[in-house]
Amino acid sequence: MHQSYLQKPNFLRKSHHSIPIGLCTGVVALLLMSFGCNCSKTYTASNCAGYNGGVPDGYTLDGFSTSFCLAVPALTQPTLNTTTLTPTISMSIDGNTGLGATDQVVAEYNKSNYSAHTVIVNASNVSAYTLTLSDVKISGPTNLTGVSNTKGSALTNNSWGYGWDSTSTSNDNITYNSTSSKNLADVSISNNTLNLSKKLVFATKFGENANSGGYKVTATLSLTATPATATDTYVKWDNMVYMQDMNSQACTDVVVGTTKTLTDIRDNSTYTVAKLSDNKCWMTQNLRLTKESLKAPLANTFGLTSQDTDISTEGTTFNLPASALWTDTSYTTAHAYYNNNTTYGAYYNWYTATAGTGTNSVSSGDASSSICPKGWRLPKGAPGTGTNEFAVVAGLTSTNIAAGTSYWSSLSSPSFTNNALTVNGVTFPAAGYVNSPNGSLSNAGSDGYYWSSTADSSNNAYGLRFYSGNFYPANNYSKYHGFSVRCIAR
Repeated sequence: MHQSYLQKPNFLRKSHHSIPIGLCTGVVALLLMSFGCNCSKTYTASNCAGYNGGVPDGYTLDGFSTSFCLAVPALTQPTLNTTTLTPTISMSIDGNTGLGATDQVVAEYNKSNYSAHTVIVNASNVSAYTLTLSDVKISGPTNLTGVSNTKGSALTNNSWGYGWDSTSTSNDNITYNSTSSKNLADVSISNNTLNLSKKLVFATKFGENANSGGYKVTATLSLTATPATATDTYVKWDNMVYMQDMNSQACTDVVVGTTKTLTDIRDNSTYTVAKLSDNKCWMTQNLRLTKESLKAPLANTFGLTSQDTDISTEGTTFNLPASALWTDTSYTTAHAYYNNNTTYGAYYNWYTATAGTGTNSVSSGDASSSICPKGWRLPKGAPGTGTNEFAVVAGLTSTNIAAGTSYWSSLSSPSFTNNALTVNGVTFPAAGYVNSPNGSLSNAGSDGYYWSSTADSSNNAYGLRFYSGNFYPANNYSKYHGFSVRCIAR
């Protein structure tokens, strides 16, 4: 007479999973679509008011409505760029991410017995994957018959199989098979991401004529994935010609220390730019844009627009003022001054630096626009840890920046020579400032003052100030003064 129970340990083995990037090649199909325009109006200099004197060099005319057209810069054409993403992938069985998982079940006669295992797979930046159960075999004192498409509740005596189903499905309702291998990749990838959680169940049913003893099921579960690729249309760093070609991906693509010379299409001024130690791209020269330098008729008719300038609202324009020293202490009047010093650059009150958005109604926070080229902006200047970009680029990221405090002693080997501060690989000329109340250029060669985009109050905005032995990344100043502008890529 048979014993009433059999000892039946079930084992599940997991192979090392890998991502064979070198072996997995993706095929990207590019559908090119062209669209025609049956336009009733052709925009030329003669029917665009203000452009009858000619279109600015480097610009083309574009219609934004049946009655309104605008000069749009003819920038470098972007190209399609394909990047292989870095995948992440993990698999666990019953919470075990090691070599595998095991289970032991005491089996009863004339009853379906189950060994269930939860399999979780998480992956990102993948386009395809395989999850394969292979080398499935059972051994024991009695030869058991493998089943095919049989529910657990319908197993016959002395049979076995494995099932793959939702963790919420009862073992009796799972369909079981016994082939030596099976593709388990039945969960779809969404947005290059895979989140799979299912259960793998081994089932047996013994009749009373089965021999008692140890029965062992073994299997290998293997996982591979293909890295996803990302396609994007943008101007690469090496292809950039204009300041307005700058884009965040191009900056991301290059390593710290990479430099380039670009042209501001608004007035053909050239500037050196670089990716600095804060992993952001900065102009490494001061802005010197003036009404006098702008291409005609941008200076006299249409001014700066969201097409060529860091102006947040399309259709909004800003007219640069003529270059002159000023004594006006208004917060809503534009002023700028250029002393023909390419190293020092031009000086702007905060209203001008923020393209007319930095009025006395802006009592705190960042202005929405600036006179930086499109794709660039003013640095953020609020106090705090990591929020003041002048402090970060100077290497002060670990310091809680306080307003009105000098951090010269916290700088790494600062140097104040040749009328400029050099710190952490970036140089700021000591251009001085326009002292608005008395209408003079003050402290040139000894002090540097640079506007940020951040207002402190209705009357004041934050800015960088330095001189030999002192570095104030978050000083606040009256918005009517004239400071230098150094732009940072968006």
